[in-house]
Amino acid sequence: MTSTIDLKRYDRQNRTYGTEATSSLSNSTIIINGLSGGLATESCKNLLLSGVQNIILVEDGMVISNDLETGFYYSETDIGKPRHLVLSDKLTKINPYCNITSSTFDSIDLSNKTVILHNSSLDEAIKINNISRTNNCRFIWVRSKGVSGTLFVDCLDNHIINDTTGEIVEPVQLESINSNGRVMCAQQNVHDFENGDFIKFTNLNGTNTDFLLEKEWEIIINNKVSFDIKDFNYYDEFNIINGTAILIKKPITISHETLQVQTENPTIVGFNQDFDKEIIEVYNKNLKVPIDSWSDEMNSIISEFSSSSIKKLVRSSNQEIMPVISVLGSLAAMEVIKLVTNKFTPVSQWMVYSDVDIVPTDKPTSVSLCGLGNLIGSTFQSNIESKNWLMVGCGAIGCEMLKNLAKLNIATNGGQLNVTDPDHIEQSNLSRQFLFRNSHIGKSKSQTASDVIKEMNSEIIINAMSDKMSSDSQQIIDDMAPQLFGVINALDNIEARRYMDEQCFRYGLPLFESGTQGMKGNTQPVIPFITETYSNSSDPPQEKSFPVCTIKNFPNQPHHTIHWAMDYFEQFQRGPNNVNGYLKNGKSFLDGLSSYDKSVAIEDIYNYTVKYNPQSWQDCAKWATDMYLELFRDQILQLLHNFPEDSVTTSDELFWSKGKRCPTVIEYNLTDSRVLNFLESTTHLIAQTCGLDNNFTRYELIESLVDYDLYDFQIDKDKLIASNDSELSKESDNKKIESNEHKLPDKVDTLFPLQFEKDDDMNWHVTFITAASNMRSSNYGIPTTTYDEAKGIAGKIIPAVATTTSIVAGLISMELIKYCCEIDKIDMYKSWFVSLANNILIASEPIPPPMLKFGETIINSWCKFDLTNDVTLNQFIEIYENKFNTKIGMVLHGASMMFANFMPCNIGDKLLSDIFHEKYNIDLLSSKIELIIASEEDDVELPTIQVKLVKQIECEH
Repeated sequence: MTSTIDLKRYDRQNRTYGTEATSSLSNSTIIINGLSGGLATESCKNLLLSGVQNIILVEDGMVISNDLETGFYYSETDIGKPRHLVLSDKLTKINPYCNITSSTFDSIDLSNKTVILHNSSLDEAIKINNISRTNNCRFIWVRSKGVSGTLFVDCLDNHIINDTTGEIVEPVQLESINSNGRVMCAQQNVHDFENGDFIKFTNLNGTNTDFLLEKEWEIIINNKVSFDIKDFNYYDEFNIINGTAILIKKPITISHETLQVQTENPTIVGFNQDFDKEIIEVYNKNLKVPIDSWSDEMNSIISEFSSSSIKKLVRSSNQEIMPVISVLGSLAAMEVIKLVTNKFTPVSQWMVYSDVDIVPTDKPTSVSLCGLGNLIGSTFQSNIESKNWLMVGCGAIGCEMLKNLAKLNIATNGGQLNVTDPDHIEQSNLSRQFLFRNSHIGKSKSQTASDVIKEMNSEIIINAMSDKMSSDSQQIIDDMAPQLFGVINALDNIEARRYMDEQCFRYGLPLFESGTQGMKGNTQPVIPFITETYSNSSDPPQEKSFPVCTIKNFPNQPHHTIHWAMDYFEQFQRGPNNVNGYLKNGKSFLDGLSSYDKSVAIEDIYNYTVKYNPQSWQDCAKWATDMYLELFRDQILQLLHNFPEDSVTTSDELFWSKGKRCPTVIEYNLTDSRVLNFLESTTHLIAQTCGLDNNFTRYELIESLVDYDLYDFQIDKDKLIASNDSELSKESDNKKIESNEHKLPDKVDTLFPLQFEKDDDMNWHVTFITAASNMRSSNYGIPTTTYDEAKGIAGKIIPAVATTTSIVAGLISMELIKYCCEIDKIDMYKSWFVSLANNILIASEPIPPPMLKFGETIINSWCKFDLTNDVTLNQFIEIYENKFNTKIGMVLHGASMMFANFMPCNIGDKLLSDIFHEKYNIDLLSSKIELIIASEEDDVELPTIQVKLVKQIECEH
């Protein structure tokens, strides 16, 4: 039976796994064995989000009170009920497309299925592994106790991996291939190929190049811009003008050993294999430990081990810890996905996770009777339960964090958890944001998540907010921050992360930061005075940038044409905005613009109100036709006039070569689907901006245009076109439209600007981007893109999957526990990097904060200097010149310069309160602001000064 994939639901997942992998999951059957506690529930949750078709729960006793510690779908009312029935009822709601059944293990047909065994003994695991192998059933064994866990994978013999990494390696444009097989990348191109990769050549222009298209070539890397074709032995002359190299991923085959064999001689993935082997051996002992982590019985068991780390691990093994469960359950689910889809590299064959740093060496002064508070002390309990917290973002990571926090009893004893997210639930959220259901679509994320999480822990005091954390909501932060104990980021963009980082630095708050992109993830604890801030280290840019000239005139890859189409889409927002501005303010609106913006605005207004003045969708279709002619005929003809196909550069090389692809005109033809795609989508968009009915069929569109007279185009022989970015300043591209200014009407109708929205498939936005970019690609002989590909690039969609988000949430939650234990040693905190595709789980010590030095004084950059008295600007400068023993050369408020030693200052004698009231409309009695001061000495870095005035109370005499 083949299942139909819900493409909207799995949109972000498909951008990581691919639709073929998601299809394999939708036809898979997974057997879940070992339902106690939370580990199996975590595995199931991730598999259901990923879209498996069938889950069989192996019947496994009744719910007991211990199951509730991490079993987030078990509740007190379930105690005494069969675990498989309770879980089946709760898990079904995560994914209605999945069938959940139950059975005894002996009754299950194991053939071509996958079994996950949770927290069983070694003997039981060996038995089930042998049975599984006999029935061609893949096998995964996962255990989680205390602060550690182990994972074992058996993919059987001859497991095929079609793609070991899942990385998208972009095609590379070519400059040349010489007679020895050396390939040079075109200017501004670098490759991401590796030694031994196979490539194929496509889109070749030149002479005698057919032989290059006939096979796949193995390559040897020279550097980032050059590689050699292995065993290249072609002796006839050939010439490459343009071309593309594309990576070909070759399947590989691996085989695994049985658990029994691997127990004797384990193959372990990781960088600390000796310690990991010790952990596996401890687990295999199946120790029986008491409930009290510090009892004499526990101390006696621990005394048998010499390693202090193993002692801590064993001391914690009497319980399950939710963040650790989150990590191990996600790893197990990820291995299932690898085995079912034949994508990514399975663990071969052991993997171990541990973090003993939360376990104290000595018994804490005060401990609870049981649970995590018994192990690490009541200081942790007090801080997590009675303090106020803020979590920003309630998407995939946010949902996972809420689950972990609920099971850690956050804000259950006098504290409050504030959760804010301005977004509403969409269908594409459902494949990784496990708190949300189909019935929640359109509802507030923060409110819905808060309501659902209270079902897991009814004692949480949670405050759902819908505020976007930015400078626009500064007052909210200012009011809330002094009462907060910590901040958790669950965001998906750098700008918001940096803003929250600035606020945490400003108020001296810890920040627990995590993020994912597809199969990769990272975490960073930001601890005041102990680590650097998030902003101290720069994240790589989230999107590629391209030279302007490449986008404008010389594209050679789909990213270029989609970027160009997005730029063009802006006119559907800009044009109506200009018309509405003119409607509101008339000529004064135009007079307030720069000369270039004014000329553009005049043309927009003229087109909308005079030249086309659309009154029906048919009028919009005629305008769309003229747009087509301008973009795909006129501009190409003008470009070829300036740079004919046979033109050469000053170095006597063909101009149209080495990445510059010579364009051709795509004739206007109403039987060409490419042309109609553009005309149809553009007509819809123009009609939307004009508020017109745009309910028409493609046939009606053709009928309306069949007799439309196309205008003639005249080459502008005086027009200059830049051949590269350095020539852009010479290009005279401003159209001479000033004469239109006098033709503008006195009155215009209100228009409706369009803002690009990627997730509404009915609004024609992505359809237009796809059509326009594919027309542009056709002009230049570039491969076209599908709707989904264009949507991903234009919408800057970050690929996301449930397993990665759950793992990073678990990892950063462990750092939050450490902070609640008031750990103040940097070497006990961890920043993590995760790459699930190839089993990388790397912990590193956070970077300490920068130190500021002035004179003989060195201070931690977290140190704050507060000013509470109202002084003049000159007095302010004098105070801190004396304090830091240096001459201050500049004072800034944000990007606004208040004082610079190279400029005259006419506000030096004014009080700061007056300056901020007059210049920034800020009341320093109610708002805290920051002033950046810079020394005249280059090697002196000064701290930021925080200013919030304290009202002076006058005393009567």
